Amino acid sequence: MRRLLVPLLEFAPLLFLLLGCQPAAPETDSARQDHNHTLTYQWARDASLQFRFDLSQEIDITAGPRAIQNYTRILQNYRLISNGNSGDAELSLTMAFGDIDVSMKDEESEGRYNSASSDPPRTTLGSLLQRSLGRIPKQEITIQILRGNRIGKITNLDAVLESMTRQIPSTLKNMIFTIYGEDRIRQLIYLTPLPSGKLIDGFAWPIQETRRFALLGPTELDGIAKLVNQETRNGKSLFQIEISGKARKGATQDDLSPQPYSLEQGTFQGRAWFDPEIGQYSDSILTYKLDVSSTPASLNSNETPLSIQVTQKYATKLLSSSPTTN
Repeated sequence: MRRLLVPLLEFAPLLFLLLGCQPAAPETDSARQDHNHTLTYQWARDASLQFRFDLSQEIDITAGPRAIQNYTRILQNYRLISNGNSGDAELSLTMAFGDIDVSMKDEESEGRYNSASSDPPRTTLGSLLQRSLGRIPKQEITIQILRGNRIGKITNLDAVLESMTRQIPSTLKNMIFTIYGEDRIRQLIYLTPLPSGKLIDGFAWPIQETRRFALLGPTELDGIAKLVNQETRNGKSLFQIEISGKARKGATQDDLSPQPYSLEQGTFQGRAWFDPEIGQYSDSILTYKLDVSSTPASLNSNETPLSIQVTQKYATKLLSSSPTTN
């Protein structure tokens, strides 16, 4: 019976499918109209940008007649500080991690850790979260930004991950590497690549990417990002971008070991708001819905196959922007 009560953390690597986009097709003459827009990331050399990401997810697991639900929420503050030239790079960024508030709950246990609170965790799971994710506040890494807004070397990330994953269960370790690994950090810097040239309202560009995930193997992301319109918020003019598409199982490769879980079908959709004045996304929210099943490779002969529905919401928000005060 314990085998059917699958721990929440085992499924964490399924949940962090973030988007990548290919460049847009060249603009045609017929598309050159008034109210053209250019969307370009910018990094002012004295900028300090305070962000927060907010991850919430529900996992519904069905094993024969049993239904089990797991829930996780993580709020993480982080700051991006531009530091000027760094070797061959256009500039370097410091990513400084701030407070974290994480809670987990399933049928067997629950726990919460809030680094901003002086109260100690009240449960065993909460203490485990403190011992692992509680090490992220005040950590810093350095990211090179190369010409053309390309991300170069990331420094000190391996040391940060090692400190967070020392002597903890492998399932939680895999989750931490999924949330704070290099690929995730790159996407916190650039939510989506942006097409070059002038754009008009309604212009769309493709999302087409293949990724390999720990429990799923190659996964295909196919969809579109679309410039919807301009929106005024708190006196600022923001460009609203709509994102939607499907996630599906990729082609099996001979060198891959059998995967314990298979993605049957999946969708993602959401919206993001780009601030052209500072050249950064101001706000975004993406929702993923994934239907996953266990494969024969994960089961013993007498075990019941699992059907898993994942709903994840991932939001990022720019809290403030200002010159550095160093």
